Amino acid sequence: MKKTWKIIGIISAVFILLFLVFVLITLIKSLSYTGPYPYPSIAGTINNWMDRFIVGVGIFSPFYSVPLIASVVLFIISLVKGRKVKNNVAV
Repeated sequence: MKKTWKIIGIISAVFILLFLVFVLITLIKSLSYTGPYPYPSIAGTINNWMDRFIVGVGIFSPFYSVPLIASVVLFIISLVKGRKVKNNVAV
């Protein structure tokens, strides 16, 4: 049982880390854009780097919001379960 929660915790941490890397890459791309403003996009007109960042992250939100919430919850549960098993407390 202890090993299962450890694996779930690692998978959840990797997913959270991948999400943070995605956000960081989108931020860097938004800040380093040197093209003309304003320009049209699928979500409206983009006028500055902040609009570009919000659109870049927001477009994919339906795809990662539910798995991200689930992985945060599973990560917290795996930490709690891991501590209980580590302290030899019956679960």
